[in-house]
Amino acid sequence: MVIKLVMVLTTFSGSLITPKKILQNETANAELVLTAAYLHDVFDDKLTDETAGRKADVRRQLIAFGYDTAEINEIFYIIEHMSFSANLEQHYALSIEGQIVQDADRLDALGALGIVRLFAFGGVHDYPMYDPNETQVSHTKTEYRKPRATINHYEERMNEVIKRFNTDTGKEFAQHRFAVAAEFIQQFKAEWENKEL
Repeated sequence: MVIKLVMVLTTFSGSLITPKKILQNETANAELVLTAAYLHDVFDDKLTDETAGRKADVRRQLIAFGYDTAEINEIFYIIEHMSFSANLEQHYALSIEGQIVQDADRLDALGALGIVRLFAFGGVHDYPMYDPNETQVSHTKTEYRKPRATINHYEERMNEVIKRFNTDTGKEFAQHRFAVAAEFIQQFKAEWENKEL
């Protein structure tokens, strides 16, 4: 329960802070950005088995809040096409709003909070922490979603994500968070192999 709570709190605390920071330097429809950012995990198939029901609930709520069909379609398009795994086999073109949401999500996967979320997710799914012999590289969503060692998965993802930021602001913010993640991985491996002493 505590691990799931950590995942939820770090996801929602960052889900709006990061896109707001990017919006300070990028011109876009802030309401669409923040709505898509806030909702992007609600029907993520990694987190729920009820994707169709969750999508229907989200659509009903957006209509109730006064969003028009074009806005709802754009929010859904962003959410359904922004993930790292969705773009492994094909790159989806996103509006500037989608690019900001995608950059914010990628930033949240890097850095200290990204590392905390990584271990929370790996712990919930009982994945091994690290496998120095694992060499898998994911080229498809199916390969990417296979259970694997947490650190190995994270290292592969961070090394790919850093190349895929859209906005100048996202690219700038990513440099620091990538450095934090890279330093952590390096230190982790040194301690794992007992080489830092």
